[in-house]
Amino acid sequence: MNGEQNQEHHQDSEKEFEISGKDVAQGFQSFFEGINKRRIFVYSQSEERLMEMPLLFALIIGIFAPWLILIGFLLFLLTNCAVSLRKVD
Repeated sequence: MNGEQNQEHHQDSEKEFEISGKDVAQGFQSFFEGINKRRIFVYSQSEERLMEMPLLFALIIGIFAPWLILIGFLLFLLTNCAVSLRKVD
């Protein structure tokens, strides 16, 4: 009986969506427009800007060179830095 209840619950939670290729392309375009307007800033303890990079660039580095992200994260933990993500117009 529990198996039947789980199966019924699973069927009730399924949903189908129909979208066109044009809608998908517009979704990707708006995603990349939004991500290109965001930048990562790293500040020192004395609030001096150490680094600034577009978020898209950071994502590309994370995909193709994740070891660089790991090194940056370790440096962040060892030093007293502040990281902020801001939308830039």
